[in-house]
Amino acid sequence: MVVVGVISNPASRRNKKKDAYKRLEAVYNQFDKNKVKVVFDKADYDPSPEAYSDALERLVVDEAVDVLAVNSGDGGHHLVETSLFGKGWDENDFPIICNMRGGTVNVRANAANIPDRNLCQAVIGRERLPEFVFKRILEEVEGKSYQEIKTVGRTLVQVSLLDNKNGKDLYGFSFAAGVPNNFIKAYEDIGWGQPAVFWLIAKSLFSSEFRREVMYAPKLAATVSNPGGNRELQAGNYSILLAHSMDITMNFGILELNQPIVQDINDKKAIRFMAAEDVSVWDLVGQVPRIIRRKGAEGVPLDIPGLEPVDVYGKVTIEPEKGLQFIVDADPYFTRGPIELSTTEPILYLTL
Repeated sequence: MVVVGVISNPASRRNKKKDAYKRLEAVYNQFDKNKVKVVFDKADYDPSPEAYSDALERLVVDEAVDVLAVNSGDGGHHLVETSLFGKGWDENDFPIICNMRGGTVNVRANAANIPDRNLCQAVIGRERLPEFVFKRILEEVEGKSYQEIKTVGRTLVQVSLLDNKNGKDLYGFSFAAGVPNNFIKAYEDIGWGQPAVFWLIAKSLFSSEFRREVMYAPKLAATVSNPGGNRELQAGNYSILLAHSMDITMNFGILELNQPIVQDINDKKAIRFMAAEDVSVWDLVGQVPRIIRRKGAEGVPLDIPGLEPVDVYGKVTIEPEKGLQFIVDADPYFTRGPIELSTTEPILYLTL
C-alpha cells in the first residue's frame, strides 16, 4: 500500500482559508484506507527551509512516505526541497515528489504533467485546485505498489552561496536577478493569482511611472563566467540574469504563457541560462504579445538583442561587485559573495 504524505505551507493564501485542510481530509475520506494511506503535516509558520525540517522528519523518517505531495505554490515548494536536500539524506531515498498546484504558476506541476482544471471546472466546479489535484493523485496510487507509480525525472537549479558559512545551498527550478526581481515584487504588491498577472501586464503597457519603477532599476555589476563553455561573459552591468531547469509555462484559461526561449528544457540535465546588459523598457514591453498567446497557438521567439539562451551542462559562476539581490522560485535572497549555479541529479516527480 502506498503511503502519501501531504506537507502544507501554512503561509499559502489558499491554505489560510479556514476549511482548507478539512476539504483535503474530505477528499481522502472518499478512498479505501486499506488501499492508500495519507498522512497530513505542515510546516511551522515561518516561511523558511528550517520551517519544514520537523515535518519532513516525521513524514520521511517516521512515516516512510512513498509520495510527498507539496500543498503549496512553487515558492513554498522550493523551501521544502531546499530543506530536503539540506538533510544530507541520500537522494535515491527521497520520496516521489508531487506539487498540488497551490500557487499561480505551478511550474513543477506543469513540468510533471499534473493536470489543471479546464475552464468549465475552474468556473463552476466545486473542487478547489489543490483538492482537484489531490483526488487525482490518490486515484493514481490507490491499490498500487511503489514500483507501479508513474514518475518523470526532473532536475533543479542548485544555488551555492560560496561565502555562506553554514554551507546550506538553495534548490529551485529558477534563479533570477535584475528586472525579474522587480516584476515579482510588483506582482506581490498588486495581489496574487492570475488577475494580478493581467494587471501587471496592463500596467507594464500603459503606465510610464510603473515602467520607470520596475525596469529602470540599477543594473547588476557582476562577472559571469563559463556559461556552457561556448560563451564567456566578462564583467558587465546586467539588466537580466536568469537560469532555470524546467519549462516555464502558465495557464490563463483561453490564453497561456507560451515562450519558446524558456521551454524545451524539462528532459535535459542542464540549466537554461540567459544574461543581457542593455535591455530597454520598450524591448520588454513589446514582447508581451510574444509571451502571452492564445492557447494552442505556436510560440514566437523573443526579439530582445543580447538575450540569447545557452544550455549549460556544467556550472555558472556569478561574482557581484557590491552584493546581489536575487530570487529562487520568487523567494528573495541577498549575498555579497560569489554564487555558483549547477544542476542536481534528476529527482523523481509523480506524473499523471
